[in-house]
Amino acid sequence: MHGERWWRPAFSIGFVLHSCAWGMYFAATRPLISKVLGGGSAALMILVGIEWIAAIFAIAGGYVADRFGRRFVTSLGLVGFLGFVGMSFSKNVMHFLLYAFVASVSWGFTWPSVVSPTVLSERTASEYGRATVGAPLGWGIGSVMTGMLANDLGFDGCLLLAGFLYLCAYAIFTAFYPRTSAEASSLRSTEVLRLVAKIARISVALTTITAGVELGLNIYALRLYEIVLQTFPTTYANLAYGLLYGGIPCFLGSPAKLIAAKIAERMGYDEFASMVGIAYAITFLAMWFAPRMLFIVLWCLPLYPCLDIAAYSMVTSRAPTELKAFSAGAVLTSMSVGGGLVALTSPIVASLGDFVGILVSIALLTISTMLIAVPKILE
Repeated sequence: MHGERWWRPAFSIGFVLHSCAWGMYFAATRPLISKVLGGGSAALMILVGIEWIAAIFAIAGGYVADRFGRRFVTSLGLVGFLGFVGMSFSKNVMHFLLYAFVASVSWGFTWPSVVSPTVLSERTASEYGRATVGAPLGWGIGSVMTGMLANDLGFDGCLLLAGFLYLCAYAIFTAFYPRTSAEASSLRSTEVLRLVAKIARISVALTTITAGVELGLNIYALRLYEIVLQTFPTTYANLAYGLLYGGIPCFLGSPAKLIAAKIAERMGYDEFASMVGIAYAITFLAMWFAPRMLFIVLWCLPLYPCLDIAAYSMVTSRAPTELKAFSAGAVLTSMSVGGGLVALTSPIVASLGDFVGILVSIALLTISTMLIAVPKILE
């Protein structure tokens, strides 16, 4: 175990490698399972469902980490490497989905323990924002790397490389885990129940806001592709789509995290979260009526890092030190439920038309904002 003073820079490097791994994963798995393995859209939807459902284990992982030791639970994330290796060598859809489940559950169960050292400070947003500032950049680099290496390595080779980056990230998290954050705690059920009651409303709000955001982004991602085809030469259309879909928003996301953390500290975490919900609702409405270039500009706004800062700050700041991993798990579980609901109901929403879908998205964002803001106003 290394000196306490080294854990912050080490974790920052780990977060970049971790996000780079998942950026490669998402860029590689979509064409691999649907096209190369022949699973089509049905297999892709099952994969999306597995990814969201796996994160539901986060709250259980957070509790186990607080109860039995956070560094120990973090080390279990190394198992996820086997999932990446299995996916890269899979020759049929069922085996691929099984290994994807292993990788996703390993991440979902252990991520709260990884995050918990970054939310122990009273200035939760600033500490978490500084630690994870490179994560959006890593995601963008991972996505671009897959595009650059796919022709030479194949999508399966890119997945294997992603697994290696994932393994390196978790090795860093385990080796440099701060001793002061690693110990187990003697938790009482009354303490856990008290925290659950305190964060229940916020958790529902996070589920709702995630559903609204994911629904809007899914609808507008298709429109973005149509606009790219209409705006850019065919030769550069796929490259332009990749840069606009994930590259530019991710590169903007790193400085946005630092700015968002400072604003959240000054405004208050609940107030900042309400502002993010309103910003998403206004942006989604404006995008529907926007001309092509304005649509592209609005799409590239780095709002998601702001949501990430707001979510973890709101919930973990309400938790005592001995329940920080549990509270971080509650964030991930709440948001995964929202994303899972979108995946399950997407065929119904699609049958109603895109405009109705955007209205539903805005309504969900409005409800989540009210859940956060109204009780605060009434205090």
